Amino acid sequence: MRICGEVTIDDLVDSHRRIWDKSGVLRSRQWYSVIRSCLIAGVGSYLIVPQHRLTTALIAGSVAGFLRVAIRRPSEKDYLQKYLTEQYRGEGPFSFAIELADDCIHVEQAGISMSFLWSAVESMDEPPEGIEFWLKPSGFIFVRNQWFDSPEHRQEFSAIAHSQVQLHARDSTH
Repeated sequence: MRICGEVTIDDLVDSHRRIWDKSGVLRSRQWYSVIRSCLIAGVGSYLIVPQHRLTTALIAGSVAGFLRVAIRRPSEKDYLQKYLTEQYRGEGPFSFAIELADDCIHVEQAGISMSFLWSAVESMDEPPEGIEFWLKPSGFIFVRNQWFDSPEHRQEFSAIAHSQVQLHARDSTH
């Protein structure tokens, strides 16, 4: 079964953010950044403000942590948009196709063709926006709902993919 569609830079940003959100290393790095901001603001205000040092330090640290979290997501999105626009040499849209074959998943995106064995699929998730394939040791394929002709088409694609994932997961354990 083959699905074709178009990918925009915003779609690519969304896919990268899904990967980032699932990464324990990146999440811990983000929290480290928040804690560092809190400490710097708290210690700085403690040293600068002569009265009510502890209260001022707690307030400054809390505000810095809140601002760091509030600003992080939009700045990540801007960074990713610029980076991906540079890498893809434009804002798109770019062609995308995915084909479920008996032995692998074929993916074509922006003139690049790749194949992933079914045994490389670590998990398959179905959030409301589409179907995610998480690959080992590292990789991600996201098939957006808008690329399917109908809900039935999506359901058929999902059923084929699930059966292949289960079949090859069973084969790789024997």
